[in-house]
Amino acid sequence: MSVPPAHGPSFQTTRWTQVIRLREGAGEAERDSILQQLCQAYWLPLYEYARRSGKSPHDAEDMTQGFFQHALGQDLFAKARQDSGKMRSFLLTAFQNYISNQYQRDTAAKRGGKTPALSLDVMQAEARYQSEPRHTATPEELYNRRWARDFFIAVQESLRTEYRSKGKEPFFHALQPWLFVEAKAADILLQAEALGVTEGNLRIMLLRFRKRYRELFHQGVADTLDSASKEEIDQEVRELIRLAAA
Repeated sequence: MSVPPAHGPSFQTTRWTQVIRLREGAGEAERDSILQQLCQAYWLPLYEYARRSGKSPHDAEDMTQGFFQHALGQDLFAKARQDSGKMRSFLLTAFQNYISNQYQRDTAAKRGGKTPALSLDVMQAEARYQSEPRHTATPEELYNRRWARDFFIAVQESLRTEYRSKGKEPFFHALQPWLFVEAKAADILLQAEALGVTEGNLRIMLLRFRKRYRELFHQGVADTLDSASKEEIDQEVRELIRLAAA
């Protein structure tokens, strides 16, 4: 697997527990924070789904904005049940239902000036969509691939945040290229000298780096499922790896 960069579009491994907090009556400040995370985290995969479905950039933007306006206005996330399944499946189904049942009505309301526009970086989204290989992936397949790839990036961001909080961000940048590939002995030696540590210590750091990434990845997967059983987590981990490599 190629190594995704540890930066990129905003994407959070948002937890079902956060969504359930909306349903249970989170305070206004907490509610706003959770809803902002949901919107900013997940609109890009949905935009690409709309584009692969044959929509123009303008229509895909309209649909994505309209969906989140509708979701916030109707408390869609607050009404969601944790047994709805995977977070990514729940959102895609809700988006498909919105396009089929609500989009035209919301478009008419927007023309009447009744709804404010959300701030979305459509230029970034379109550039990312255009960078996709021209293969025969269905809209659903592209959505799931993008979700998986962004998930890998999000976990790396979480790991970088941990290193930064400990004043060790240079070590993150040194170790990140070896997250999914074996490090050459000569490269390990050069990097150890640059960081002022021994070669042996750097190898131990790399083992811990990979172990912590796996822990964060599994934790993030568990948080987006309706159950935290080991079998379901392992199955979803394998599925995300397959999708990201596709």
